[in-house]
Amino acid sequence: MDDVLTGGDSLEEVRELQIQLIRLLARTGMELHKWRTNASNLRSNISEEKEYSFSCSSETKALGILWDHLTDCFSFKVLPGPQNTKRAVSSNIARIFDPLGLLGPVITVAKIFLQRLWKLKIDWNDSLPEREAEEWERFLNSLHSINQLCIPRHVLCEFPEKLEVHGFADASERAYGAVVYLKSSAGERNCVCLLCSKSRVALLKSISVPKSELCAALLLAQLVKRVLCAIKLEISDVYLWSDSTIVLAWIQHEPWELKTFVANRIAAIQELTKKEQWFHVSSGNNPADVLSRGLAPEKLCSNELWWTGPSFLQADFPVTMSTPNSNDDVYLSELKTSKPIFLTLNAKEKELFIDCLLSVTNSYLKLIRVMSFIFRFIFNSRNPHSLRSGPLTGDELKVASEYLIKEVQVREFSKEISALKKGNSIPKGSNLRNLNPFIDSNGILRKGGRLEYSNLTDNQKHPIILPKSHRLTKLIFVYFHHKNLLVGPQGLLCAVRQKFWPIHGRNLSRKIVNDCITCFRNKPVVANKIMGNLPAERITPTFPFNVCGVDFIGPLLVKPVAQRRITARKMYVAIFVCFVTKAVHFELVTDLTSEAFIACLTRFFARRGKSSIVYSDNATNFVGAQSELKRLSDML
Repeated sequence: MDDVLTGGDSLEEVRELQIQLIRLLARTGMELHKWRTNASNLRSNISEEKEYSFSCSSETKALGILWDHLTDCFSFKVLPGPQNTKRAVSSNIARIFDPLGLLGPVITVAKIFLQRLWKLKIDWNDSLPEREAEEWERFLNSLHSINQLCIPRHVLCEFPEKLEVHGFADASERAYGAVVYLKSSAGERNCVCLLCSKSRVALLKSISVPKSELCAALLLAQLVKRVLCAIKLEISDVYLWSDSTIVLAWIQHEPWELKTFVANRIAAIQELTKKEQWFHVSSGNNPADVLSRGLAPEKLCSNELWWTGPSFLQADFPVTMSTPNSNDDVYLSELKTSKPIFLTLNAKEKELFIDCLLSVTNSYLKLIRVMSFIFRFIFNSRNPHSLRSGPLTGDELKVASEYLIKEVQVREFSKEISALKKGNSIPKGSNLRNLNPFIDSNGILRKGGRLEYSNLTDNQKHPIILPKSHRLTKLIFVYFHHKNLLVGPQGLLCAVRQKFWPIHGRNLSRKIVNDCITCFRNKPVVANKIMGNLPAERITPTFPFNVCGVDFIGPLLVKPVAQRRITARKMYVAIFVCFVTKAVHFELVTDLTSEAFIACLTRFFARRGKSSIVYSDNATNFVGAQSELKRLSDML
C-alpha cells in the first residue's frame, strides 16, 4: 500500500473525493487513516466515523519532500554524516533530496566540490586533503540552515486571470543552469513564484563561456518543455531569458549557417521553442546567475532574486530585444564562412555555350537544375529588390528545360523552323514532313496530330520533337530509363513519348537499353531445359483414334436456320484428338451431362471405331460416364 496524494479546486470537491475513497476501499475491507489537508474547514469538520477524521499532525512526506499541511509549505531536513571521505561526500550530497531544484544554488556548490574531488583522483575511502576537508566541513555546518526554510506550496494568486512562464538561463566557468518561474496576474496584482530549476557542472574539457551559455539555453528549453507538459494550466505567454547576446544571436540563425557544436544545440532549441520567445536580461536581474555560481545555504534563505525572480516581473514590462555585436570574435567564429563563387561564361557563341553546358554532366535532371540556377542568378541580378531563394520551383525547372530544348531544335531543325515561320511547307526529304509539325507559343517545335479534342495533356496530344542523334535526346532517354526502374526498350519508348517525340526513337531506345551496364549485368539467362521422354501411347504405331484424348469447348449459341421465332440454344463441341496421328474429330453435344457425353461417344465409336484408351481431364461428366459404363460392364 502507499499514500494517496490528490486535491481539488474547492472544499466540496475535496470532501467528495474523501467520501469516494472511503467507500471504494471499504468494499475490500481496508480502512483509511492519516488524513492530511491544508483546509482548516476540513480539519475541524470531523466525520461521523472518528477513524476517518483529518489528523492534526503537522508534517508528512509528499513525494519525498516534507509538507506541513498547517502552513501549506514545503521544508527540508538534512542530517549530514561526520566522515570526510569521497564516499561520505557523495552520500551527504545524495541526502539532499530536491527533485524540483528548489535548493539549486546549494546543490550546485556540492556538485562543483565533488567534481573537484574527481579531478584530484582521490579514492573512495581516502580522507580529503586538508584544504578540501576544511571547505567541506564549513559546507556541512551551514547545511543546517536549510532546515529553517519554509517554501509555500501554492504558487498562484487568488483567482488568476493570466499565467506566464518565465525561464532564465546562465553559465559560469564551473557550472550552468536554468530556472523557471510562474507569474500569475489578477487585475493589478502580480505573483511570481519559483517552480523548479536544473543545474549541471561544466564539462571537464574546457569550452568558451558563450558555448556554456548555449548549453544553459538548451537546458532551459528542455526544462520549460517538461514544465508545460506537467503543470496542465492554460499558459498565455512563455518568456525565455539569457544574459548572453551571442547566444541570442545564434538562436536567430538557421542551424546550417553555424558550425557543428553550435548548430546541433541551436537545432534542438528551435525545435523545442520559438525564436520570438527569447529575450535579453542583464546579469544583475538573472536569477540563473545565482544557480550557475552556487550560493552558501545560509545566504539562500534571504535571497529574494532566487525565490521571487527579478523585480521587473512584478509589473507589466515592455520587452525589447538586444541585437548582438556583429564584430564579436566568438560570435563570428561559429558562423560558417561562405567561400566566393566565380562564374565564367563565354558569350561569344551561343552554340559553344550550349555544347559546354551539355558536356558538364551525364544527368538530364542535374543539367536542368544547373540551367535553372543560371536563370535564377540572372533574375536576381536584374531584380535585386525581389530576390529568389530556397529550393528550385517547378516553374523554374520547366523554363530551363524548355530553353535547352528550344536551343537544340533551332540548331538541328533550322530549315524546318524557318519554313514554318514563313508559312511554307516542310522541305522534301525532311524527317518531320509526315509529323505535321507546328511551333507553339513558347517557340518549341511540336508534333501535330488529330488528338486536339481528347482529354490528354498538351504534351501527350502534341509531343515535343527531338533530334535523333543529339546528346540531349540521349540524356532524356537515359533519364526516363532510370526513372522507370530500368524498363525495357518498348516501355522506355512509351515513357518518353508521353512528353517527347524522338526521331527514330525505337532504334535509340534499343541502343540505350543495350548500352546500360546495369541492365547488362542483371540480364537473365534463359535456361533451355531438356524435355522428358514421350509416353509409349504417343510413339507406338496403331490405327487412328485407338488412343485418343477428349475435351469440350463452348458453350456455343446455335439457332436453327429453317425455323423462326426460336431462341438460340447453348451447345458444346467434343474434340477427339488421336495421340499417334494427331487426327481431330468433332462431335456436337447438347449439354454437359454424362448421358449426352455417352451418346457423343457412341457416335464417335460408330464413325471411327472403338478406342482402347480415352484420356480426359476428369471433368464431372467424364467421371460420370466412366462410372456408368463400368456399372454396365459389371452387370453384363
